[in-house]
Amino acid sequence: MTQQNRRSLLAEVLSIGMMFTLLVAATVPEVYGAEGGVILRLEGPEGQPVPMNVTLQNVSTGEEYTFASAFGRAITKPIPAGKYKVYIGALWQGVAYVVDIQDVEVPAGDVATVHSSFAEGAGRVGLSAYDSDFDGVIDRVEHEVGTDRMDATDIPGMLRLEIDKVALKEEEGWYRGEFRSYSTYSNGRMRVRDIIRRAEKLGLDFVAITDKGSLESCKDENFRSDKVLLIPAYEWGVEGHATLLGARTLIKSWDNNPQVQAAIRLAHAQGVIFCITDPCSSESPWEWTVSGFHAIEVWSKGWRSERHTDPRVLGRGERTKLTVPSSEIRSSLAVDNVCKNSQVLKFWDASLEQGRRVTAVGGSGAFDRLADIGTPITYVYARELSVPGIIEGILLGRTFVSSGIDGPKVLFMADIDDDDKFEGFPGSIVPIPISPGAERYRISRDGKGIETEIVGPEVNEIRFRVAIEGLRERGTVKINVIKNGNVFRTEVVDPDKLVYDFLDAPWKPSFYRVELFRTASDKKAQQGYGNIEMLALTSPIYADFMPMPEKPMPEEERAAPQE
Repeated sequence: MTQQNRRSLLAEVLSIGMMFTLLVAATVPEVYGAEGGVILRLEGPEGQPVPMNVTLQNVSTGEEYTFASAFGRAITKPIPAGKYKVYIGALWQGVAYVVDIQDVEVPAGDVATVHSSFAEGAGRVGLSAYDSDFDGVIDRVEHEVGTDRMDATDIPGMLRLEIDKVALKEEEGWYRGEFRSYSTYSNGRMRVRDIIRRAEKLGLDFVAITDKGSLESCKDENFRSDKVLLIPAYEWGVEGHATLLGARTLIKSWDNNPQVQAAIRLAHAQGVIFCITDPCSSESPWEWTVSGFHAIEVWSKGWRSERHTDPRVLGRGERTKLTVPSSEIRSSLAVDNVCKNSQVLKFWDASLEQGRRVTAVGGSGAFDRLADIGTPITYVYARELSVPGIIEGILLGRTFVSSGIDGPKVLFMADIDDDDKFEGFPGSIVPIPISPGAERYRISRDGKGIETEIVGPEVNEIRFRVAIEGLRERGTVKINVIKNGNVFRTEVVDPDKLVYDFLDAPWKPSFYRVELFRTASDKKAQQGYGNIEMLALTSPIYADFMPMPEKPMPEEERAAPQE
């Protein structure tokens, strides 16, 4: 088909679409009744129709109605009559950027018309170049409405939470808490005050209430405590979910990989933790092919609370059915005869093997039973007990997860600078001691000169330590050291010996993490839940190359006579 024929066909399609719009508009009073509608048009820099996503926000009620069109022309379904803010988003490379905000009054039994155009993005410069703070609103629009184009938390039409930065405790150390629970503001059955009281009674240091697509819990009059740190948070997503910890605003859930990636980018800009939630869920697995997420919920509910997820669930969602599932989710769901959480470990390891430094967290997902809170529990090493302190600890990878409030602790450490002291812990990067192209000096036999011998790279061993505290489990308990996704070392735990050291000389950048577990031979093992009962696991310690300075020539060799 020639270029001229393509243009002719496109013009014909648009003409038909416009005739349809006019036909619908002519019969609107009959269709809309007491409600109303809006005819929407969006044109780009050259007057061409531009694919769009449009949100109409009711000024009185705050209700939002979203519409999309691939042709730059649309007429809304019936919506309540009244005054609206119209946020017009132009699609560029699959991501919507707000290019105009207008006020419109929707009449009862009739339609209003909104026509918009923009000049940004002409030529090879994309709309993303005009969005300095990654919030999905171009700079010109932010200037027009008075929001800060350099502040990713200052978004037109979006409520912004102010984070309380006061520290409940100023000491550096390990703090423990719950990262996923639901209140009556979404699908939960527990009141905000009851969740907080339960966390106080358990002796938790922090708790996050993660209602689906809602920050209403943070505005509840009972959202306060002088004993437990309350982390503003919510659950993001429709198909494939994430927990946003330290949330400042709601971030919209979208339809495709570029838009999901844009949501992660905005979380980064806001200083918010983007944690993939329950990635191997049988109802909503994480199929998106994206990067940049900070953490993964590697332990959801009780370890063997759910059987493995069948890979046939992939591609069933309305939004993700046209998306090719990521290799990480396909490989993890291919593992059967294990519990779902074991599949998540495969998903996590696959992400780590790609060079991503992703932190492990746990979450109970408690929504109807207060007794579920804190099962499992996440420990975070933080400079202080404050929202910024906990967020920083997660970003740095300083976590481990235990089965519950009385579960064991696993302290994983490394000797960073070969001084027989274990300064490193999860999240640390240990340099691989190597001297590439090192020179070895020696005195010649006749004593009249110095010969130089070039030797190859020399890799020395790194010393690691695993220490266990609070182990109450009876029976055989084991430690697995996982290196680059594979079991590197296994130890049977001796109740009288709870500290284990090991050495390794990695030849490439590597990650190490630790699992504390017992094996079970019960009905669940026979029913496809696997025979592993996890007791605790850690985030990784990373080893990476760092050239060591050359050793100076020995003094006696420097003093040797020269020819």
